[in-house]
Amino acid sequence: MVILQQSLISCYGKVDANGQRYLLGDMAGRLFMLLLEKEERMDGTATIRDLKVEVLGEVTSLCSIFLQY
Repeated sequence: MVILQQSLISCYGKVDANGQRYLLGDMAGRLFMLLLEKEERMDGTATIRDLKVEVLGEVTSLCSIFLQY
């Protein structure tokens, strides 16, 4: 189990077209992956069932993230 310190997210970018993964960057230069586990319903709506955050590493301090898919 990894305990994450409080972090101020300065930028983010959607990784998947369906909006399940997001790349996050904080003021300290840490890079995170946010995974939203969705539960699809019969009526076509979805709810977020769980959130998972993974630390990917460190980079220079980010002010923007641009992802093209």
